[in-house]
Amino acid sequence: PKISPLTLPIPRRDFVEIQLPNASIQLRYRIKNCRKCFPRHIAGHHQAFFDMNKLSFPLVIRAVKPGDRFRPLGMKGRKKVIKFLSELGLDREAREKSTVLLSGDEVIWVVGKRIDDRFKILPDTRQMLQIELTHCPSLRNG
Repeated sequence: PKISPLTLPIPRRDFVEIQLPNASIQLRYRIKNCRKCFPRHIAGHHQAFFDMNKLSFPLVIRAVKPGDRFRPLGMKGRKKVIKFLSELGLDREAREKSTVLLSGDEVIWVVGKRIDDRFKILPDTRQMLQIELTHCPSLRNG
């Protein structure tokens, strides 16, 4: 089943844990100070890192919608999320069950797959948002 949109509580220094309704995903996230974080903190299937100064709060997690676009990490142009997931080899059912994390109206993470390049941490990043997936069976598809 698709997850209903959920507004995430504002992050803090200690981990905030959220079990997403209608999904087998649990998120843990926190704010972390960083000095020379780059390039050690790179998004993977189970975690993502974002430059706090580039984010607008609150963050919202929801199911992928037709027309959602983002700039996959390492790319210059934008891509439809559904096309990105299809290129990863996900079947229609898996694509429809996929989730995205939004900052304002912008997709910043195709959860468990890839972050948006515009929100990555850089050498001058001083605070980052660290997010971990602690349970997500669909990661086997990505």
